[in-house]
Amino acid sequence: MKKSLLVLLSILFVFAAGCSVVEDVTNTIEYADEAAQYAQVITDFYNTAPSLVEQATTDPASRQELETKLKNVKQEIQDFNQLTPPENVQEYHDVIVGHNKQLETVIDTYLDNVKDGKIDPKLLENADLLQSIEDISKAVNDIQNIGK
Repeated sequence: MKKSLLVLLSILFVFAAGCSVVEDVTNTIEYADEAAQYAQVITDFYNTAPSLVEQATTDPASRQELETKLKNVKQEIQDFNQLTPPENVQEYHDVIVGHNKQLETVIDTYLDNVKDGKIDPKLLENADLLQSIEDISKAVNDIQNIGK
């Protein structure tokens, strides 16, 4: 009887440990998917913003569209920063959050400029902005490689 109970407890322990590993992998994959979607939003913003900014210098409707887009991207940044990553990707998440703070600063500056009617296309040519977006993409790629 004791042997049967011991074998049963051993099996349950191994099963429970296996479930934890499966859960960790699943959480990492889910987080990697969210991070990839986020990186795509940021990249799309960076790729489309210059032409929208150029149009916004002369077109009030484009100015409103730019302001909306900036607010939406800022919300995406804040939402991503609030995610709770799995422990094995916490370091990467922290890197992304650090770059997000830089992006948020640029967005806040641009929102202030839009409200004041001062739209400067050169602000988006900021090398730090591009570097932040590239670093976010690299961190997301690293996360996706962990999830595989």
